[in-house]
Amino acid sequence: TGKYMLTIDPHSLDIKYGKLMLYIIEKEILPRIAGDGSDGLPKVDSFEKFIKSLMGGKECLFDNSCCEEFAKNVSGSATGAFTAGLAKTACELLSEIGSQALEGFLSDLDTDTGDAFTIGTLLPCQCFDHNANMAIDAWGSKPEPCHWNATIKVPGYETPVANKFWAIELE
Repeated sequence: TGKYMLTIDPHSLDIKYGKLMLYIIEKEILPRIAGDGSDGLPKVDSFEKFIKSLMGGKECLFDNSCCEEFAKNVSGSATGAFTAGLAKTACELLSEIGSQALEGFLSDLDTDTGDAFTIGTLLPCQCFDHNANMAIDAWGSKPEPCHWNATIKVPGYETPVANKFWAIELE
């Protein structure tokens, strides 16, 4: 022991919270409000599926015919230049570009926490080269994990966040 030790100096941690929000919205919230598949209809777990289901109903997600359904429904009641082809194209653009815009907007959200959230290792952490190939195979272990030294600061208050970790390289 003591041959390979990992020390991470305390540093601020920037958080890409938009990616987390995107996951929560698409994989948790949308299925709960638009359908989780338990009714026999397709699961709505993306912005694109949500937009398409609004345009053509959830049934159209089975065969990806949502924009055709939308065009059929709209062009039958529309007058003038609003044709089925225009309605289908508008639906396709809205579902593709709209979902990409929402995903892009959320994915780009991040924050520089400065000193509000700092993290490092509390003590040097044992690393292991189990197969002697000069590459680290594990950090800490379940019986002897590494310890984080994390702190969250808000105006007038500072709290340590105690946590442990270990990791192994998967084959």
